[in-house]
Amino acid sequence: MNRHAMILSAGLGTRLRPLTEHCPKALVTAGGISLLERVIIRLKHAGFKSVTINVHHLPDQIIRFLKAHHYFGMEISISDESELLLDSGGGIKKASALFPAGCHILVHNVDVVSDTDLRQLMQHHQARHAEATLAVRDRQSDRKFLFNERMQLCGWENSKLGQSIRLEGSNDATLCRLAFSGIYVLSPDFIAKMPDGGPYSVIDILLKQATAGRILGYEHSADYWADLGSTERLQLFNKQFPNQ
Repeated sequence: MNRHAMILSAGLGTRLRPLTEHCPKALVTAGGISLLERVIIRLKHAGFKSVTINVHHLPDQIIRFLKAHHYFGMEISISDESELLLDSGGGIKKASALFPAGCHILVHNVDVVSDTDLRQLMQHHQARHAEATLAVRDRQSDRKFLFNERMQLCGWENSKLGQSIRLEGSNDATLCRLAFSGIYVLSPDFIAKMPDGGPYSVIDILLKQATAGRILGYEHSADYWADLGSTERLQLFNKQFPNQ
């Protein structure tokens, strides 16, 4: 299976202000290393040789950073969203013009840090012939995906707002509730079904495609994982791992 990754790094980083007022979220440092570099190195160690990165806020800083590091010895393409921020779904669809033909794409949020085995995630996705495979875990969150006993996506809920979506025929008593980790694999067929234009969230498309396609969960609750997209979580990480 061809391996190509996309790093979602076009967000404004509002939860990281004032750090992101003059710096793109992707270049905020955690443990002395930028968020973007952390994800790129993880992907490189997992055997990925090519990556697409989307940019919006202060894109020139990201491009200069990549050039200064000689693109970390990888083939890196830039999907420019300077004129319009497209959200996760719209951003992936626009960037798909830069993906190798027939390639399954591992998508990774730039503000997520984890030791999840990305090779194993890709293998899990391939072995089950999934259209999409979502890394999920048992953690505290208002928003959860719902899976049946075969780890097929059956819905979503936001307990804080009292919102929920359940696919027809789902047995609520047997559903497993797991939080999304911001790491997932999309098949070429899934990406082809995504609508052109944007902005829109990939979550909406995952739920729409779940009725007809194989949208599966990959639980990795035993792994280390952290969302560093807020100042509080970033400060906590820097205290725990000051030089990592």
